[in-house]
Amino acid sequence: PPLAVWVGLVRGLRSRGHRSQFGLYSTSSFGRWAKQMNQFMDQALAGPGTVANTEEVIFQFDREDGRDLRGWRVATDGGIGGSSQADVQVHSEGDGYFARFSGHLCPPFALPVRQKTPEEEAHEAALKAKKAAASEEGGDAQDKEEEEVRLGTAFSVMQTEKGLLQSVINFDLEPFAGLVLRVRGDGRKYIVSLRTENWIVPGAASDDNYQGYIQPKEGEWEEIVLPFSKFLLTWQGKVVNDQTLMNHRNLYSMSFACVGLLPEDKEEKVADEDQPFCLDVQWVKATVD
Repeated sequence: PPLAVWVGLVRGLRSRGHRSQFGLYSTSSFGRWAKQMNQFMDQALAGPGTVANTEEVIFQFDREDGRDLRGWRVATDGGIGGSSQADVQVHSEGDGYFARFSGHLCPPFALPVRQKTPEEEAHEAALKAKKAAASEEGGDAQDKEEEEVRLGTAFSVMQTEKGLLQSVINFDLEPFAGLVLRVRGDGRKYIVSLRTENWIVPGAASDDNYQGYIQPKEGEWEEIVLPFSKFLLTWQGKVVNDQTLMNHRNLYSMSFACVGLLPEDKEEKVADEDQPFCLDVQWVKATVD
């Protein structure tokens, strides 16, 4: 049959329910094949040297029954001594729906004291003995020892389960230049994280985590473009010195995070009470712009 007939057949799959709750196609092999064929046909019609689709939906929260939130979960600082709370629910406004990530961040908190190893205890005992000997020889004795208190940063995260995007399809963002997000915020800064496959050891547990930042206006819906070039490679929340390009071909997971401040953050006033936060997300797309 002519190419146009094949295009019509493949695109007709869209009207037969072969879309998943993630804005893509179903997790079945047939659904994967349908999406790949549809992309192939679009590209064939577009011709060489052009990108057929300038945008592609990654997530779209437009179902009242909450199925769009399958595979998403929230995490907070509760496991390390904090008391922040968070939740994510589907809300409606007018004729549309969106996901609301909300809760409150607790004040800075003391991190649990790590149990010292026998080697560390022996090393500290030797240092104390050395200080005691120095004080007996005329040095200034310090009877009171100050124990350093490490403060933790409050955080709440809305994130996909690891491997969710692979369970839908081998998610390929290589043709695209970044993300565009339709969001409404509260004036706070939020971290958008993309976890991708490690370049050096594909399939390794230590995936690469890239972070970008958005600051939606308070109470206003807007579409924010976040280029992949603005994402920074991080390790355990800190930016690494040796930056590498993001592997667009294998995206594992995505998350939104709200992070509190520590007393050393001089530019901002740190409150001594819980602080509310709220981020509304209607959809996330990949874009060539």
